Amino acid sequence: MAGRSGARLAAGEEEALKLDAARLAHADRLRERVEHALGRLSDGEAPAVDAIGQARRKGRAIVWGLGGHVIKCGLAPVLIDLMRRGYATSFAMNGAAAIHDFEIALAG
Repeated sequence: MAGRSGARLAAGEEEALKLDAARLAHADRLRERVEHALGRLSDGEAPAVDAIGQARRKGRAIVWGLGGHVIKCGLAPVLIDLMRRGYATSFAMNGAAAIHDFEIALAG
């Protein structure tokens, strides 16, 4: 695979780019599923969703409590998206979340 400068990438770099593209595609599919699920919930049907929406509109803190399984399953991109969109201001996590985050950062 040739880069912009015309130089070829090493085999390991090519595989890393393919893996990154696959991870981004997976994160996009997860984001679509979450948006679809949230879109199906109308006012009054899901008090927690309504409360999050109200807190967001009022500029209040939205704190999510999570276990390590959320990170282990690769949902960090979804959590980042929630923060960027203003649906989460912080996450309270247990020690397992930190361990799994480190494991994914180290080994993928």
